Amino acid sequence: MNRLGALLAGLLLAGCATGESPAQQGAPPVGGSETGRAAFAATPDTPVPFLAATGQANFGRYLLAPEPKAFALSASGVAVWRQGATTDEARDAALEACGKAAPLGCSLFAENAVVVWRGPMTPDEQQAFARDQIAAARGPDGGVGQERADFNIVPTTDLAVAPLVGATPTVLPGGSVVTTAALRRALLGAAPPRVIEVSSVTGTRIPTIPGAVWIDKAGIGRWQATDENHPLARQFREAMARVAPDKSRPVVFTCYAVNCWQAYRAALRALSLGYGDVAWYRGGTQSWVMAGLAVAQAPLDAAIYDVAQEAGLLDQQDGELQGLATFDRRTRPFAVMRWRAMLVAAHNREPVFHQAINRLHSMLTRAGVRREDIAWLSSAVRDPARLPSRPNLEAMFAPRALGPREGCFVYLTSHGDQRGIEVVADVDKYQLAPAELGQMLDRSCGKAPTIVVVSACHAGVYNDPAVLRPNRILMTAARRDRTSFGCSADYEFSFYDACFLRSFGEAANWPDLARRVNACVRDRETEARFEPRSLPTASIGAEARIASMISAPPARPARPRTAPSPAKAATTPGG
Repeated sequence: MNRLGALLAGLLLAGCATGESPAQQGAPPVGGSETGRAAFAATPDTPVPFLAATGQANFGRYLLAPEPKAFALSASGVAVWRQGATTDEARDAALEACGKAAPLGCSLFAENAVVVWRGPMTPDEQQAFARDQIAAARGPDGGVGQERADFNIVPTTDLAVAPLVGATPTVLPGGSVVTTAALRRALLGAAPPRVIEVSSVTGTRIPTIPGAVWIDKAGIGRWQATDENHPLARQFREAMARVAPDKSRPVVFTCYAVNCWQAYRAALRALSLGYGDVAWYRGGTQSWVMAGLAVAQAPLDAAIYDVAQEAGLLDQQDGELQGLATFDRRTRPFAVMRWRAMLVAAHNREPVFHQAINRLHSMLTRAGVRREDIAWLSSAVRDPARLPSRPNLEAMFAPRALGPREGCFVYLTSHGDQRGIEVVADVDKYQLAPAELGQMLDRSCGKAPTIVVVSACHAGVYNDPAVLRPNRILMTAARRDRTSFGCSADYEFSFYDACFLRSFGEAANWPDLARRVNACVRDRETEARFEPRSLPTASIGAEARIASMISAPPARPARPRTAPSPAKAATTPGG
């Protein structure tokens, strides 16, 4: 990938939070970069422009998927592929999903197993093409990207309500919002502001505005900066006193892009500490780069994060689940003879969600769940009857009379925020609140043993009295104040989905499955150096704890076959 594409791609973080990504800007026709190449057959080794190694691996997975299918990409390093009933449908879906995820325009790279890309291939061609795309993204009002876009989001001063990622408001209560042009002028002035980068990216350096200092994770969490007893609040006050000791000097908080709330949240904290001139650079580093301005690698100044405390929480949770997974010899599992499964991939921006329920569907059938007992909905398909619209969800969770040996298995995977998972059904988009999910489960599963898995950022919001019951087990991919990881098109599955699929056939019981999944997620986040950790949760109802796992019934022993007598053999048809 060229350096410009790599920088833009690096600014699209791997978290799974909901909200509109910067929308696709008008892409100039690829014809300007045509080379006259003819279409050719693709192989896993076919180089894909603008993509890093993980993106190249994603193209390899695309080639293994059944046709019809299409693969679209952007000069910003975003690539998305989709399947469809026809090649035209797959092409439209791939371009639409790529456009939602990429800050620059998208073009088609492959249809089925044929490369149809006629754009740049060499590094120099890619660099020139990316610069053309960036120039086209500059708005007529002087804004860059979507730094002036109005998403009709109401501003808030409540850190318990403000998300980490998603569509942002246009104003900062008590402070101001600065554009790229205004920030550049201020930095060139006689009294430049102190710029503070707060993007939550694990590492020792981060690309940001030249001269900025980096206070990692200053915009995360629900703590108040004025709380004298909170250790993270104390760390924040100490960091601010060090990098901005003069509270009358202008301070600008910035993050990686317009859909990042962390700079907004950190700015609110600075205002609460008495800083008099606080601004929020809403467009963030992404708009700065799209304006053609240089960035600098800022070293880590401070991290508002307690690593030791987090490790202790993980160890404590592992111990609790280990205890729940250890049964007394007198405890007999409750044998569920028939499972009813409901699988929902509720977002179409990346293929990871649909791929997860597709794999899970196959695993359930191999484990003995009848095909007619598996219902599924997915935002990635075009069939209206398969989209997760409210009417279709109500039909999926319709009242049913379950027998005494029947159980429910529910798996929801999507983006999410602290209101619940985001559900996309064509043009319809809504949040599935905990109370609504609880009503659906009550209506359809009643008092039957029920396993509920919610794989999304902030999925811990479903640890709510409306959802929890003694006959239910709830597993979530992240604590309510945390994001989960791996939801980009660079991965086959999100981290949590991948760990669930890997651990599903290995666990002795449901608490053991939760423990294995959480340990797997912990290992993957450690390997990828993603912080703060997602902290998956598991709420184990006392009645559901002893429910048997989903597994294929033991095969009946084959009856020994004996050779037919000569007389019988002579009268056998076809003998």
